[in-house]
Amino acid sequence: MRIRNLAILVLGSFLVLAIMFIQFLMTPLQLEEANEFDQERVERDVERVRNYLIKEQEDLLYQAIDWSAWDETHFYVNGKNSDYVSDNLQPEMIANLQVQLMIFVNEQGEFIHTAGVNRDGTTFNLDQNFLEKISEIEFDNEVFYESHLGEMMMVASHPITRNDFSDPSGYLMMGRVIDGTYLTELSETLSVDIALSSAERTIALEQSDKISGEYIIENLDRSSVLPLSIGADREFYVEKQNNLKKFKTMAAVGFLLIALAVYFLFRQMVLGPIISLASGLRRDDGNLKIGSDRGLFKRLYEVRQLENEFSDMIRDIRQANEEITVMAYHDQLTGLGNRFYLQKNFGSFVKETAQKKAVMFFDLDGFKKVNDTWGHEVGDLLLQEMTARLKGYFDYEDVMLARIGGDEFVAVVSYHQEDYLLTRGEELKNLICQEFRLGSVSAYISASIGISLYPEEGEDLSSLLKKADAAMYEAKADGKNKVLLYKKLVETGKYIQSERLKEDTKSALENGELSLAFQPVFEASGSQMVGTEALLRWHHPEIGHVSPELFIGMMEESGTIHEVGKWVLSEGLKQLSKWHALGHRQLSMSVNFSKKQLFHKEDFLKHLDKELKKNRVPVKNFVIEITESEVSYYDNDLMLFIKDLQQRGVRVALDDFGKGTASLHGLRKLPVDIVKIDRSFMESIPHENFNASLLIGIYSLLKQLGIEVVTEGVENKEQLAFISRESNSSMQGYYFSKPLHARLITEHLTGHSEIAFTKPFDNVYPLPKGD
Repeated sequence: MRIRNLAILVLGSFLVLAIMFIQFLMTPLQLEEANEFDQERVERDVERVRNYLIKEQEDLLYQAIDWSAWDETHFYVNGKNSDYVSDNLQPEMIANLQVQLMIFVNEQGEFIHTAGVNRDGTTFNLDQNFLEKISEIEFDNEVFYESHLGEMMMVASHPITRNDFSDPSGYLMMGRVIDGTYLTELSETLSVDIALSSAERTIALEQSDKISGEYIIENLDRSSVLPLSIGADREFYVEKQNNLKKFKTMAAVGFLLIALAVYFLFRQMVLGPIISLASGLRRDDGNLKIGSDRGLFKRLYEVRQLENEFSDMIRDIRQANEEITVMAYHDQLTGLGNRFYLQKNFGSFVKETAQKKAVMFFDLDGFKKVNDTWGHEVGDLLLQEMTARLKGYFDYEDVMLARIGGDEFVAVVSYHQEDYLLTRGEELKNLICQEFRLGSVSAYISASIGISLYPEEGEDLSSLLKKADAAMYEAKADGKNKVLLYKKLVETGKYIQSERLKEDTKSALENGELSLAFQPVFEASGSQMVGTEALLRWHHPEIGHVSPELFIGMMEESGTIHEVGKWVLSEGLKQLSKWHALGHRQLSMSVNFSKKQLFHKEDFLKHLDKELKKNRVPVKNFVIEITESEVSYYDNDLMLFIKDLQQRGVRVALDDFGKGTASLHGLRKLPVDIVKIDRSFMESIPHENFNASLLIGIYSLLKQLGIEVVTEGVENKEQLAFISRESNSSMQGYYFSKPLHARLITEHLTGHSEIAFTKPFDNVYPLPKGD
């Protein structure tokens, strides 16, 4: 867009915004203010109507007093003046009093005389219901309203007395009808538009652009009301509307003139010099040529300044672009290339020479332990030192180095013979095994290395990385710190079988090949079962029982672990609900949770809530076990997941404690409720003093931290006696029972109200070991 067009657009936008400001902000505020003035005027008219009616009430009361405090009236109600009616209560005489109602009541409450007279002197009969209703009112110098045959009537009452207000002998009531005629007279008297409220009245006021108020007349018990509508012209509103129309016209003309003036000045002072500069830069292949134009001479310094600023800006942009490119294709911690770097340059690198190429995939064994034990800062130092060693080893060689994961490195190298690659791999492995001095920390790690060959095992980077990764994984599974060629891997039937088995994990749940076994957990004395651990089992249709140590990892790799984990949760809670229904409500149940399930934690938590509600199991009786080797005190996602569970009341257990990287010191940061001590602690208990003392110390510390303890791997009476004597730990192990089918545990529970423990599950055929 040209600057001139942009200037026009900006000025046009300014005009539109100014007009919108006047139309949609200023105008409503002004009209609202005028409307408030009109409303106040109506409210004053309503107040005038109210005051006038009060005065009318007072006048009517004074008139009633004149007639009731009169000897003639007093004699009449006491039967001493038979000519009173003919002399004083003729219809035309009552009409002249401007009242439509006169009622005389004696001291016994009897109606002596009632008269209803229209304004034209004609008479009407008073409604019997009206008379009965007013007869119930206690009269005492008051004015009230009451409905008579659908019309509201203002009624004044006063005791009938002698001229000197002595000897009260009944009451006199005088009434005036509040009808259309009365309201017309009231409207003319006050110069106010008054009428009965109605839908037609409201429509008429709106069509005539009037504003209205309302005054309500009610009878004594509020069973009947007479709403009066008071209308008024919207003088202030109409006047303000006319003034605003004039103002808008003047403002539009004024804004247009200002916009034209601003555009003219902008064109002369800004746009003109920029056009001159652009013309000067275009001449002579973009070089600024100073001619005889005095205007150009006057602006030469500013033009040069602008040109220099443009040059500096372009240089800075190029430098920033180069830095961004480096950041996009390189790892910030180590300075090595990343996965994008490999993808971008692999094709050109392998075609530079006719030499064969190989992809070496490194995974650092023991790096997670360093990270978890000493923290991420020490882990970062180790990765940087690792990078330095790789660069030193491949110095002056034509090689591509990259870090593609947390502890995963890739080297793309040239080679002639496969034995050469294995030799290089061994050299690199030995180099990595050397001590790492990381400040005050000394650490040792190793490396598992997988190698794939280009082009015989693939011509694209993705397939070569996948095969090198598979070889590395097998090297790690075979004891770590090894080098393995992918072609050697596929030559073994074990790998092929493993890959097929991994593929079969995807359909194991759907095919009904999975089941649960339950291993009992006993309280500290070993005499009562207090819970079970749900353990997953897979019976392959061809192979038979598959070890959990094998298939759990496969499920994590194939991505089926999430759905399987949800199934274990559902089946476990369903079984626990059945045992609770049998009366064994002391039983709890724990299920294992894989860290890979964190990728779907929201769905897992939603499923957990649904199943807990469905099975009506007390939340405190359900435990989620997280294996110690998968715990990092610096893993925020895991910590948040644990807190989400505990907020629901679900308890969290740290499984296999002492086997992995967790520490007693780290338990202060780990919000778990239960610690399950690994079976490896029990192998020499109670005979080896060191392990016994260490275990006693762990029991003591966990007790101080308020963490519940379960000891796994209890296999003999001596271990049971030791644990019972030194702790309050619950116990689990083959001394009590191997993992069992739910049916066998149910049969045992239904045979005993409380389990009396003396190897209660002897001679029961268990499921295969694998917990």
